[in-house]
Amino acid sequence: MKARLSMGRYRVLMTSCVLGLGILTAFFNWSCSNSSNNPSSDGSIVGFAIRSDVLNYSGITVRLYHQISGDPVVVAVLNQYYNIGFALTQSCMFDHRTQTELRTTTTDNTGRYAFSELSNGAYAVVAEDSGYGYRYELELFVNGTETRPESTLVLYPIEESPSQITANTTWYSGHHYRITDNVTVAPGAQLTIEKDTFVRMGDFAGLDIQGTLYSVGDPNEFIRWIRDDPSLPWNQISLLGSGQNQVEWNLFDGGIVGLQCYQSNLNLSRSLFRNFTGNGAAFDHIPNAQVESCLFLNNIVGLSCTYVDSGMIRYNLFSNNTTGLKCENYSYPTVQMNWIGYCDEGIYLQYLYQPGACLITHNQIEHCSSSGIRVSGSTFATITYNEITSDSIGIRIRPLVGSASSPIINHNNITNVGKYSVELVLAVNTLDIDADSNWWGTTNYNNIDALIYDHNDIENSATGFVIYIPILQSPEPSAGIQ
Repeated sequence: MKARLSMGRYRVLMTSCVLGLGILTAFFNWSCSNSSNNPSSDGSIVGFAIRSDVLNYSGITVRLYHQISGDPVVVAVLNQYYNIGFALTQSCMFDHRTQTELRTTTTDNTGRYAFSELSNGAYAVVAEDSGYGYRYELELFVNGTETRPESTLVLYPIEESPSQITANTTWYSGHHYRITDNVTVAPGAQLTIEKDTFVRMGDFAGLDIQGTLYSVGDPNEFIRWIRDDPSLPWNQISLLGSGQNQVEWNLFDGGIVGLQCYQSNLNLSRSLFRNFTGNGAAFDHIPNAQVESCLFLNNIVGLSCTYVDSGMIRYNLFSNNTTGLKCENYSYPTVQMNWIGYCDEGIYLQYLYQPGACLITHNQIEHCSSSGIRVSGSTFATITYNEITSDSIGIRIRPLVGSASSPIINHNNITNVGKYSVELVLAVNTLDIDADSNWWGTTNYNNIDALIYDHNDIENSATGFVIYIPILQSPEPSAGIQ
């Protein structure tokens, strides 16, 4: 079997309602109800919210929301492949500013709030007050009885970041830090961000880290890099120092570029990048890129590598991006065991001159509207043991004028394509393509010829041929996510 179901993950994900498979233009189905089949209205939620700096706890606004669910496509993939990404929790998904509230109340002088006569289901509570950062109580389950959150929600005053951070600094759990312009962390200084911290990025604001960043949350207490105003994008977080940065269990949402690592070092894992008008994450001019178990959703480019000498990109999920993963300009990571789907193009490769140095292997690439893999410039990557389906082209090889690409394409299952399995087009002096030992969904050579567009097609200006013989007589059992 290529994947096995993680029952632990299944139980976590079943706390969200799954509405059925389909392509969504945004990551979340914000209108999910989460009510159970028993519409009992006897339940209640009772808890406490207080201000950190005063003893008067009355008048804090507390709002009630339905718990939300993830994109059903993403949920289904995470259920199917236990080693891809991470289990979705409300901590990485929920943002009350995009939700419709169910009810509102205020606290009494002890900080107590209560919602009664609730139908059975899963809820979220948000406490907020002017000048203070809001706090969440998530995954509250009502089943005809009183539900009490495990902890008191403590509201801390919003803190404005200085423009220069020159010494080791910690941003604390539960606090909100606002960046309104461009903030610099000086060389030699480390910015440490604790779990469950909110970093609120202002309009086109950015963070340049010339020192180091240590930003590590946990599965139920993500660190959130979010828009201060939900309608205005922020700029980017730039890692520019020579030290070792670590980012794990972080949410990056709603900017131009989420995380830009330039001539720096970064271990990136178990983080979610969504809704970026540029790159979700980008590595540029670095010796080694390590990206593992991340989710890239609804970005122009999920992950970009430029001048990356080596590295490992594995166990990630790319969905609903214009381009899922881009490797260009002498970038030679190993791209292994990723799920890439519902993008315009799944993987884009360009100007990878060293034969075989960029390895694309054991990935699941499906339902891409333009191409599963696009090869451009002079590119000599190795594409092997992948499952590739596409609504149009499986692998598109389209060198620029004056360039010649010749990727090695072996032991893939390239099936269920809307147009061609391999398209070799618009190239001058194009080399032949080694594409033998693949499964094309058929053993009929005439049918395979019809799936390949190269110099054999009279109207094709390409001068190269796709050499696909010998063929596999049945699907490659080792292809795709193992």
